[in-house]
Amino acid sequence: MVVTPFFLMRQSLRASSRHRSSHTPLWLSSRSFSSAPTAEAMTALSKEHWLDPSTGLYKNYVSGKFVASSNTETFHPVFNPATNELVGNVPDTTDAEFDNVMATAQAAFENWKKVPVQQRQRVMLELQQLIRENTNELAGLITLENGKTIADAKGDVFRGLEMVETACQAAPHLLGDSLAGISSTIDCISYREPLGVCAGIGKLLALAKNMKWNP
Repeated sequence: MVVTPFFLMRQSLRASSRHRSSHTPLWLSSRSFSSAPTAEAMTALSKEHWLDPSTGLYKNYVSGKFVASSNTETFHPVFNPATNELVGNVPDTTDAEFDNVMATAQAAFENWKKVPVQQRQRVMLELQQLIRENTNELAGLITLENGKTIADAKGDVFRGLEMVETACQAAPHLLGDSLAGISSTIDCISYREPLGVCAGIGKLLALAKNMKWNP
């Protein structure tokens, strides 16, 4: 499992002070691009967590913490699209590391599936607050890696926040059903249970949103 610190797209705001035509949307033309914070400045403090300064390699995220991969030989470069500068390199996770991630996730699932729905909902509420508090940094990561404007990146983070907000309202839908007397001496009871560990590959268009579709 390889986890990069979010993802980002089109061009940095710092290089954008050119004249805007009458077709420019009002909400965009009213912003001061020259004074906007750069993606580098917005993410400077977090890099020490997800990027190994000694090797320039991204770290994997396992069991709630960033862990350096044992593979330092084969990797994939990540460039800042605005400057073509190298942000870092994503290592190819080894088979042993991947197996460890899956085993760790399965062990966590055995405990998580026993947590009452209402308590799971509280976890989503806490995640919602953390996203709100760290919107600028998350947007900076998106811009740094994928080149989106800061405004567009913040919109991406906001769409992901909406997914989490929806999950916060899911508790009543996960409690199952109970139907008494559907036939002579027969009642019907249904249970909704977590499926278990799964993996997904999100599309580039809105990764901050897509990775939260199934929190």
